[in-house]
Amino acid sequence: MEVMGTWEYANIAKAAPDFLKKGDLGYTAFPALTDGAGSAANIVGNPSNFLSLNKSSKNKSDALTYLKNYVLNGSQVDAYLASGSVPPVKGLDSKLAAVKSSSDKAWLTFVYDLVDKAPSFQLSWDQALPSDQADPLLTNTDKSFLRQISPAEFGVNMSKAGS
Repeated sequence: MEVMGTWEYANIAKAAPDFLKKGDLGYTAFPALTDGAGSAANIVGNPSNFLSLNKSSKNKSDALTYLKNYVLNGSQVDAYLASGSVPPVKGLDSKLAAVKSSSDKAWLTFVYDLVDKAPSFQLSWDQALPSDQADPLLTNTDKSFLRQISPAEFGVNMSKAGS
């Protein structure tokens, strides 16, 4: 068992397609804590690919046109699905129903439903930070889990990164 993100399915599909065909891969949403606050249906992280546009962009209309017509057009959506990834669009029910592989269809539908039915969504912290803060976060998180730095050192390092 491994705790992993949704990107792992596409990696497995590419590296070991026979493993998926055997039906040996299982997955589930992270379990809720017995006395935990909030809803277990809330999502945190990056369960699907996402795209964003800065609200203060001077070229917002052009950027939206580019996203809709070139990045998220029908062939691109099909390419996302064919690779085992859920594109960041609504209304995929008919496309998901047409997926030929039963393992791919089950996976893609699972992820799509998680996102579609989530009451709220919180983006992963590192994705919401500018790179000059996200890089130290990821590096110091690694160092913390590897016990190369203490929790106190993590805090000091992150305070430096934020200033």
